[in-house]
Amino acid sequence: MIQLIQTQIFETAFGFVHSAWFNKGLAALTLPQESLNEAICVMERKLAGWKDRNAFSAPDMPAEELDELLPCFRSLLLDYYNGLPVNFNIPVDLSWCTPFQLSVLNAIRAIPYGSALSYRQVGIAAGYPKAARAVGNAAGSNLTPVVIPCHRVIMHNGKQGGFSDRIGFKKLLLDLESANV
Repeated sequence: MIQLIQTQIFETAFGFVHSAWFNKGLAALTLPQESLNEAICVMERKLAGWKDRNAFSAPDMPAEELDELLPCFRSLLLDYYNGLPVNFNIPVDLSWCTPFQLSVLNAIRAIPYGSALSYRQVGIAAGYPKAARAVGNAAGSNLTPVVIPCHRVIMHNGKQGGFSDRIGFKKLLLDLESANV
């Protein structure tokens, strides 16, 4: 059974972020919001979607591991939003994903800092070379932006394409990363 075991709310250089951790890893993360209340509201909407997701069984993360991980994760996010290259090598709870979504989100997670791939290229990396539109839908289901860097997925013509949160923020993240590669 999925269980909410920890949350974090803190301020970054771009605003307040809120993370929610389940017994399997990071379950949801907000992009920076202008206020603490906005971060809480965005997280509540993200977590409300969990009740509609079909989670499969995955091993639980030991509580001690989570206790050590939370300060490290906060530090990584602060570094990221301060423009430092960061590798978010943390457990993410993707137990709700279909096999297709899991393949796509794992392919997106593998895109290096400062790089970008087209929806088609992500589809190829995920094993679905003709599923560019479905890749976009799977990217839109991502509950952990930045950690699974869906902002690094662009259209084949180099334009930004969609972003489930704020399209202007996608450009900001891409610019932040390209300035620090």
